[in-house]
Amino acid sequence: MKILAQTKLHLQQYGLTLNSLYARQRSGRLPRILANSIPKAGTNLLMRALYLNPPLRRAWLRTQVDNEVTRLGPVLAHLRPGQFLVGHIKFSQACTQLLQQAAVKHLLMVRDPRAIAVSNAHYISAIDRQHRLHAYFASLPDQEARIKASLFGIEGALLADGKASLSLLKHLEGYLSWQHSGVCLIVRFEDLIGCQGGGSEERQFQTLTDIAQFLGLDNQEASLKNIAGQLFSRESRTFRKGLVDGWQEGLSEELLALMTDVLHEPLLALGYR
Repeated sequence: MKILAQTKLHLQQYGLTLNSLYARQRSGRLPRILANSIPKAGTNLLMRALYLNPPLRRAWLRTQVDNEVTRLGPVLAHLRPGQFLVGHIKFSQACTQLLQQAAVKHLLMVRDPRAIAVSNAHYISAIDRQHRLHAYFASLPDQEARIKASLFGIEGALLADGKASLSLLKHLEGYLSWQHSGVCLIVRFEDLIGCQGGGSEERQFQTLTDIAQFLGLDNQEASLKNIAGQLFSRESRTFRKGLVDGWQEGLSEELLALMTDVLHEPLLALGYR
């Protein structure tokens, strides 16, 4: 049953269902899209919001993590109308110009940075056993220590490959300038998740409407409500809780205060308190 579910998911994600093929035949001009996100900010939720809209589908390309123009340019050139490229691409003026020249619509998924710190610690220690930091995270005594490692980074001398891991603050700094680039729609995880994830049905519908308008899609209210009804899903292997405030569970007041203090600037910049 698991294999069948995964096969169905992949067919839907890459636009290979009959519904998707039929929708593309009936659609007019479709955008080419960069579905960008801060890692652990809800990448799969953003993807799902796109491929649940039948004319849109994921490109047969790996998740892009390199924002060097010489490498990103050829990747964007492979995008066809209606396809979206998934990426974790930090801001640069050169990338901004490239996206404009390539006429690629850019969505950036963001999330409360404290939730990212917690999600990252769980992902590295419990899910991605091939991650270069897994052995170090797994060696730490408890989840609080892992969250602090995610928050503050790790010295190279403590890692097998000798390459330091940057603090979360440094990672976030690379994405914050996108919101002032003029070529990007910021999508907040907390706005998109909906009532099943502890959010708001109204904010979810408004966010889906904003995405459709930004992409130039002629979505009717009924189709957006249909997408909203299917958006919350536990199908991704990286799914943990999918709740707006779920990251706070089990954490001490001291750790919560520490995260808020250390991440004060990105919290303020992204509109979190």
